[in-house]
Amino acid sequence: MRHASRMLVSAAVIVLIASALPAQPLPRQPGLRPPRRPRPGMPPPVRDSRPPGTPYGSGTKTLEVDCGKTVGTIRSLLGVNRGPLSWARKTDNVAADHTESLRSIGVDFIRTHDFYGPTDWHVIFPDFKAENICDEWNAGIKHRLFNHTPAGAAFYASTLTSMLDGGVDHAFQYCADAHPGLGLHERGTGRLKICADAFAAWKRLLETPVRVAATGGDARGYAVVAGKDPVGHRVRILISDFQSGHDAFALRAGNLPWDEDTPFTVKRSLINARHRLETVEETTARGRSLTIDKPFASASVCLIEIDRHM
Repeated sequence: MRHASRMLVSAAVIVLIASALPAQPLPRQPGLRPPRRPRPGMPPPVRDSRPPGTPYGSGTKTLEVDCGKTVGTIRSLLGVNRGPLSWARKTDNVAADHTESLRSIGVDFIRTHDFYGPTDWHVIFPDFKAENICDEWNAGIKHRLFNHTPAGAAFYASTLTSMLDGGVDHAFQYCADAHPGLGLHERGTGRLKICADAFAAWKRLLETPVRVAATGGDARGYAVVAGKDPVGHRVRILISDFQSGHDAFALRAGNLPWDEDTPFTVKRSLINARHRLETVEETTARGRSLTIDKPFASASVCLIEIDRHM
């Protein structure tokens, strides 16, 4: 009865809050289609036998964004398992309510983990032919959990991009509460971990859901994804480097969605050992193209926000 009451409370709060790799693969369900192949224009998967975390590459990474070429839609993928409440161990007491912090980073779906009831994913998405769902994922490789580190934030951002490339329709990070090794929140303080900053960056990327062509990423954890808004006022570019040996990027964004003489603002924000999605530079420019050359090491995420002057 105690567990049932918790589940009912969590399910009730789920209604209020609504605004790449599963831990253990689920048994194959009847009619469940195999994973989708990369969509046209997406890089094919690359098998890498090196241990995770092994640096590769060096120098400057060349990236290019073409806002004149639409390649799809940027999806949320900001679902989570468990929450928004954390419970004191072996009691009926609520230790923390994470509703507002989850809203702040764009979480829009909470799966009641292992409830197997009306709020579980297989009930909400019964047609396995229609949905491609990753029901659990996190930053843990060979029992090494690191979502509390800058590398964890970069892994999160690169994983979201990989799932977008792979055609995942819905994804649920495990887990939203203050789990000591896997939660989005710190145990004890209840503050969001740095990995949650990747969610917050993706939330801002969703302001520009029309995905445009972006090249320069790879299948080893260096990712670049870009979008523009439907009316042509904004462009967002998200760059993440989990484990490469590169120390800078050279980005060229072309065919910006406005006239040649239009002025615009460029804001660059970072997630790394020194910054928590903080703006480190804001400049203005004019025209339909932009070039940015900046130092950028592994275990980092960069969000570039380009806004047309109105």
